Amino acid sequence: MRERVVQMRREKRCYLSGPITGVDGYMEKFDKYEHKLTQMFGWSVINPARVNSGMPFDTDYGDYMEMSETMMRMCDRIFLMPGWEKSKGAKFEREFAIIHGMDVFEENQNGEIFLSVGGGSNGR
Repeated sequence: MRERVVQMRREKRCYLSGPITGVDGYMEKFDKYEHKLTQMFGWSVINPARVNSGMPFDTDYGDYMEMSETMMRMCDRIFLMPGWEKSKGAKFEREFAIIHGMDVFEENQNGEIFLSVGGGSNGR
């Protein structure tokens, strides 16, 4: 199974992670970071806020997290948006990424993107 997961990953494909539940304007924030990462690094970005917006009305938290795992398995890196520390889902996604050997990127107070965990891809 592990071989299949590794084969499914795409190099330089990034999963966006950040708070959604209870956050006003989360879609715009996710879209902003999707655009920023694509422009800065040329990464292909999976925006779960956008993908999950098409889910049926009875989709629950567990369903969304299963979708997140599936999307993350398609990536070799994750970007943690500001405020991720306050999000149960984003904390889970960070741990999932670390366990599965993904590079973890964040943004500092100066707006600079840095590698916080990992080292295999070196940003670009």
